[in-house]
Amino acid sequence: MIFSCAQLTSDMYIKGGMYQSAMYNTAKGGTSYLYAYHFLSSRTMYSYIAPTSPIPGGVCHANELILLFAIPTFTTDDQDKAVSSKMVDLWVNFVKTG
Repeated sequence: MIFSCAQLTSDMYIKGGMYQSAMYNTAKGGTSYLYAYHFLSSRTMYSYIAPTSPIPGGVCHANELILLFAIPTFTTDDQDKAVSSKMVDLWVNFVKTG
């Protein structure tokens, strides 16, 4: 039940608001890009805000930063490194080509 409540809350307050902003921007002639990060990495940002994750293995806000940037306090396993490489390639290609 905790996961369902957390998912509902994040969808309502974070994803819902971002989606509405993107739709408004697009309706006014702007270009918007959205993405959602759902990879269950071996590491989480929860360790910065709480001793344990409220949702074991859950993905929290800004968790992708662990894989996008070299953060010395986080070690990564082989799967993390593979996803990190793919994410960096995707972000670089987006910057280059939109």
